[in-house]
Amino acid sequence: VLKCSHQGTTLRTKESSGPPRARAGCRPPRRLRMRPPRLPLVALLSAPPRIQPRMVSAASASRFELELLAPARLSLFLRILRRHDDGFHDSASLFQAVDVGDTLRLARIPGDRSAAAGVVRPSRTAEPVKQNVEFSASPAELPQLPMDETNSVVRALTLYRKKLAARDGGSFAVPRFRAHLVKRLPVGGGLGGAASDAAAALLGANELCGGLASPAELHAWGSELGGDVAAFLSASGAALCTGRSPFLRADAAAPLPPLAPLAEE
Repeated sequence: VLKCSHQGTTLRTKESSGPPRARAGCRPPRRLRMRPPRLPLVALLSAPPRIQPRMVSAASASRFELELLAPARLSLFLRILRRHDDGFHDSASLFQAVDVGDTLRLARIPGDRSAAAGVVRPSRTAEPVKQNVEFSASPAELPQLPMDETNSVVRALTLYRKKLAARDGGSFAVPRFRAHLVKRLPVGGGLGGAASDAAAALLGANELCGGLASPAELHAWGSELGGDVAAFLSASGAALCTGRSPFLRADAAAPLPPLAPLAEE
């Protein structure tokens, strides 16, 4: 004898000697599918590159060392606009930073040098080079990640030094930097990792130098590196990017409103 969940109807199997089904439309209860709990999307949203609450130094907090989150981004929509004669199109996209990404550890090296003296010491070469910007990364087995002057962190720090060097007729004492990137986002994965790393480098370098550049200046310098870099410098964590890559224009957008959790089906 089986009990059906529908109005408490009683069924008998064929092997039993009782009467036939009392209710033809009755069926056994459906199997429940177990699903992992879903978090509201708002739990993942974050501001753009920001300084972590702890310092790199294990000793007392030092103003010469910082650790920053370089968040990934989501493209919430993409619209293709007018077509150019060369076949490329303008586009519009809304970027939103999320609470996962790379970690950039940035330190100011004591002593100042001219910004024209050199740019990088690649960590994968044994060649002694100039040390105005020292760069390393982990994990080391990332062949897709450039370790020379083309790396986005190195480009950002080099640009920051050049902008400071141009102040006060070139008499400004330009700081030197040491950067270590803990890479978690896939290289070329479409999550904006390189642009976010560059934005974090600009923000961290400016913090280490006492905020010499204004937010508007940082945004302009980020735009020189690429519109997607400037998008990560939006204070709200959201930016509307329009135009044609690599000449995108990034305008700060309002942060997304709180989202209600999705109801279980």
